Amino acid sequence: MNATLRANILFGREYDEDYYWKVLSACALTDDLEMWPKSDMTVIGENGMNISGGQRARLALARTVYSRADIYFLDDPLSAVDAIVKRHILDNIILSTGLLGNKLRFVTTNADNILPLCNQIATVDNGRVSVKVQTPQVHTAFEFKATTPKMAKAADTERDAEAPYIIDSCRPPVQWPPNGKIEFRDFSMKYGADLGYALKNVNLTINPGEKIGIVGRTGAGKSSLAKVLFRLVHENTSGSIMIDGQDISEFGVGDYRPQLGMIPQESTMLDGSIRHNLDPLNQFDIEGMWASLIKCNMAKVVSPYRSSDTEQNDESDDDSEEGRASSGQQQLFSLCRVIMRKRRIIVLDEATANVDLETDKSIQELIRKEFSDCTVLTIAHRLDTIMSSDRIIVMDKGTVAEIGTPQELLAKDGMFAQLVKTSEFGQ
Repeated sequence: MNATLRANILFGREYDEDYYWKVLSACALTDDLEMWPKSDMTVIGENGMNISGGQRARLALARTVYSRADIYFLDDPLSAVDAIVKRHILDNIILSTGLLGNKLRFVTTNADNILPLCNQIATVDNGRVSVKVQTPQVHTAFEFKATTPKMAKAADTERDAEAPYIIDSCRPPVQWPPNGKIEFRDFSMKYGADLGYALKNVNLTINPGEKIGIVGRTGAGKSSLAKVLFRLVHENTSGSIMIDGQDISEFGVGDYRPQLGMIPQESTMLDGSIRHNLDPLNQFDIEGMWASLIKCNMAKVVSPYRSSDTEQNDESDDDSEEGRASSGQQQLFSLCRVIMRKRRIIVLDEATANVDLETDKSIQELIRKEFSDCTVLTIAHRLDTIMSSDRIIVMDKGTVAEIGTPQELLAKDGMFAQLVKTSEFGQ
């Protein structure tokens, strides 16, 4: 919620200073707080706009742990963090050595490598019920009562004004950009005037058609690169971003953003039919939609919801797809949209964090095939996802710490090599 980090964690509960700081440390948030001028009194923007996906995940985890419940359901809490933080959270929160060590905890995960650390393993296949358990299951009925804690009063925060939607004097051609060259020129950005730099003096050239992997610790500035490329942050910036020699700030966002393709960390699903989700503006024919679903291996997911093969039934279901599709399937729906709208520049922001490793590899192969002539930026914690990139950018505290081919960076034995060594625990 739009309030201080402390208020987001307390969530209306009484402030217990000792336990509070113990929770922050266990959730690996203390390093982040050192970078923020107001520490835990820093105001979090609405929906976590001014923090990274990994920081959002750890804030939510801290709120949950601070509640001191008896039973915990943790839905893939490790997918949005790097390997070092993942190990820290396991040791300090989830495993028997952690704060929840004496609690009953259910953890969903796509990472097979943490399964040996569990007391029981349940494998779910083809959606809800065939469940295989490693040790005898104990059947216990739980009654959950929804409660709404008294919310702390939301703090006012400086809201970023939206950039102009259309600038009549400068509109991009239909096929813009023709090549897909991206240049960051001494670019810096803050999420608020009183906050520290999320990006600082970034100078970077990405050549047309390059496949770039972007890695770094949570909060290092990876997702911030994607946000400024899409002009989601308009104020408190300096320097420029050029695409094919054009300063992107000279375009209206209504003209500019549709020229790029993106699969975000959290995929947007619309309340409506599958067809409406794939093509809300009715720009494509049914054959094109099914071709993209087949390429993404989603046709078998969609088919059970169709009572026949007629086009009409793709629109007949008015239930929310968000309620039906898993988070991984929602990401695959986003991939279908991008394939249908093929753009010269594609950004994948942790697009495969919610899918298993086998699906991740299939998606990467599909991306290399479908977008072979496109400039592709892939932000990822799973290093397997970006090891085939032409070059890798390592972000650290809002700056470009390292850049080069995977082989060059491994030979350098710097930050990237350290991330690879740490990730041997698993991704």
